[in-house]
Amino acid sequence: MPNIKTTRLWLERKRSGQEQKQIANLLNRSIPQLSRYETEKRVPSLKVALKLSIIYKLPIRLLFQHYYEECQKEINRRVKARRHQGIASLDVTSPSDYCSYIQMMQTPFMTDIDKRKVQRHVLDLMKERRTKILDH
Repeated sequence: MPNIKTTRLWLERKRSGQEQKQIANLLNRSIPQLSRYETEKRVPSLKVALKLSIIYKLPIRLLFQHYYEECQKEINRRVKARRHQGIASLDVTSPSDYCSYIQMMQTPFMTDIDKRKVQRHVLDLMKERRTKILDH
């Protein structure tokens, strides 16, 4: 059996029970092109990434987590460098920083009361983080 690098795209396709041909057809791409995405030899365009997100019912942030983390580290380095230079920078805090909470709220077993509790908790976390940023 060949040594295949297991990626999130590959895992999600296997979990869905779909063949490469079926997913490639949905994307209007060739099987070799899909294979290159799955083996991370190519990065899909934003439009293809959105389509994959829809097909697998997962946020892009999770489907391409390593790219997301890479971008996050780069932005954080740049924000830190700007602060050291005394240049005002963007506040990169947003509700998407709390993606796991957002995903939790989208699950069908959450009651409206539970959802309100989670919303309040996330807002409190954001306020706390903003206060820490402003104090520095």
